[in-house]
Amino acid sequence: MSGTSWIVAEVFVGIVLLMIVGGLLGVFVPRMLGESPSSPDEILNRRYARGELTREQYLQMRQDLGIPAGAGVARQTREPAATD
Repeated sequence: MSGTSWIVAEVFVGIVLLMIVGGLLGVFVPRMLGESPSSPDEILNRRYARGELTREQYLQMRQDLGIPAGAGVARQTREPAATD
């Protein structure tokens, strides 16, 4: 191989190694920090709790994802009835 071919091969190997290291860090660092992958249900609940979704959007997304209506559904609170 000529000198230029070795340089190209070394750059290629370097890029591949960086991709491998980056992928491993992306997998293992969150696990080491105690963050686990979230289920769609948990993600929706967090977004709704932060106010990113309206109740209608939240319920529609749950329905679109096929999440059962009983588990963790946001419930609308009722105002006490006014007595006159």
